[in-house]
Amino acid sequence: MGIPITSTMAPALPTAAAPTAAIPMLAPVYMQPVVYVMPQQVVYAAPAQLPVASTATAPTTTPTTTPTVMPAASTSTTPATSGGGAVDGAAGGAQQVGQVPGELTSVLQSLVQMLTQLVQLVQASLAQHATTSGGGTPPSMPGCSHMGKTASTESKDDPESTTTPDQPDPPKAPPSNAARDARGGVLLIGDSLTVGAKRYFTSKLAGQPVEVDATSGISLKEGMRRYNAHTVKPRVVEMALFTNNSPSQLADLHAAIQKTVDDARARGGRVVWATIVRPGSYDATNQMIRDMAARNADVMGLVDWRAMIDQHPEWLAKDGVHSNAAGYAARAQAFADAARA
Repeated sequence: MGIPITSTMAPALPTAAAPTAAIPMLAPVYMQPVVYVMPQQVVYAAPAQLPVASTATAPTTTPTTTPTVMPAASTSTTPATSGGGAVDGAAGGAQQVGQVPGELTSVLQSLVQMLTQLVQLVQASLAQHATTSGGGTPPSMPGCSHMGKTASTESKDDPESTTTPDQPDPPKAPPSNAARDARGGVLLIGDSLTVGAKRYFTSKLAGQPVEVDATSGISLKEGMRRYNAHTVKPRVVEMALFTNNSPSQLADLHAAIQKTVDDARARGGRVVWATIVRPGSYDATNQMIRDMAARNADVMGLVDWRAMIDQHPEWLAKDGVHSNAAGYAARAQAFADAARA
């Protein structure tokens, strides 16, 4: 099909000898493109001009047309036709196109050479690392943090890994009552008075398993909860409680002492309780503790702290409850003696 173009796109026509009047516009010119097929490229050459009859002269200046080069889909040398016209017989000569594909090939060859050198450098670096480190993990490269992971690392992060991680040793079962009684041991449960005497108490029972479970301000109820939490008890259990309770709770104290006595008799061990020193009427409380120790002397020991303070009032602090260093040392010695009885 012909392609209509304006007069400004038409090439020059031969100049007529006359006349010299103003040059009118050229009539539309139809041009038929001519295509040359060459190896590895298709060249769109300057189209052959097929002017329509005209008596006017054209300017002598010819506009420049830049040919377009497209990569060839095939290297076949069979001539192509356009609009039914044969390539070999087309009018007008094709302009020779510069060797653009040749320049592109040169650039691609340079890129291939650069990539080849890069691969060689990486391979040489990996080989050198394997030689110096004895086949360890190769060094990582930027953007390739996933490379160089060992099998153990990947199995750790992979939830589907079949590798079984090291399992911790199962907890050991606590020793039986018989085993613990055979080796002895002492458990002391108490309040702030026990906290003060703790360092003296443990030193006076050196060579024996000693556990002190003491917290300032705990009540009889909390102390018994801790007692029950020790499901496997040593041979001797010592209770220094009720200082933070009211004398009106005497029945609760009696029940607690009786439970510890029954447990000690059942396991073949021993329990020790202490009398109370603090402002208030605790005489009935202390007498009840003494009576229960006397009735259960086979399994129950007594630390008569009230009697000790009566003999050494200088051990007592100003608050009438706590003690000084000498008093704590004496209290610890009394509990240690009761544990060895």
